[in-house]
Amino acid sequence: MPYSILHALGMAALRLLWFNAIVGEAYSFPVTAERLGYEFAKDVISYAMLSGGVLILEHLLGRKSVAAPVSSPGGTLPERFAVRRRGREIMVDVADIDWVEASGNYAVLHVGGELLEIRSSLTKLEGELDPKRFVRVHKSHLVNIARVVEVTPWVSGDWRIRLQDGAEVNLSRRYRQRFEALVPVKS
Repeated sequence: MPYSILHALGMAALRLLWFNAIVGEAYSFPVTAERLGYEFAKDVISYAMLSGGVLILEHLLGRKSVAAPVSSPGGTLPERFAVRRRGREIMVDVADIDWVEASGNYAVLHVGGELLEIRSSLTKLEGELDPKRFVRVHKSHLVNIARVVEVTPWVSGDWRIRLQDGAEVNLSRRYRQRFEALVPVKS
């Protein structure tokens, strides 16, 4: 309310300056309860419309589509994730995730041939997933080790991992030791 009163008086002062100094006409603003009430009502309506517009815009742009891990108390790792898709929350079992790839500020979950995008960094997501089940194999990829079908040598000392869904991802030299700790690879 103090903002609205200051706003109404400030606008009255600007009108007074405009009409008297620039246009050359007389202007008077009646400082009455009725007039201030009218100006206050306009501010409330404007504020409500602007707030509603921002909320609608955020919804349309998908800024609120953040995956929230469903974790149980006690710091245990989540077994399911809630992923927002088309205005609904879809529950994804962690065991169903084949692999994850980085995509800018998002992580793309590959789940049974379906792509689910969540707003999370790959590093953050890696910390939320079970390290005995998921391993980082590349700066842009995490894989579910239960989905690994084949590992073959690739160029420059890297390896290629083929998953059950047919996808192939690189196993870079940097992450090979961690991968081999969970899935022994014979050179």
